Amino acid sequence: MEEQIKLLTYNDTLATRKQGLDIRLKLLKKLNDPNCSSVVLDFEGVALVTHGFIDELVGKLVEDYNSITLRAELRFKNIDKHRSVINYVIEDRWKNID
Repeated sequence: MEEQIKLLTYNDTLATRKQGLDIRLKLLKKLNDPNCSSVVLDFEGVALVTHGFIDELVGKLVEDYNSITLRAELRFKNIDKHRSVINYVIEDRWKNID
């Protein structure tokens, strides 16, 4: 079953690492649930995200999941205005993996 996390329920401005950590912990519970096939992070209505928030939310997952697993289990929705930050964080983390 696919799960969805609507980030707007947390705030329309997601700027702190603490916010990212809190949501990542919820995301990890879903990713580790054997009944959950994938998780969608829905950015609809979110006005602002920062590099630190995205790094804490998804960047740190790169250390725990290989790229194939992460791409299969994590999806993004409504990211048009946040795409560059998300892509930068993920690409930066992947290039720093040995």
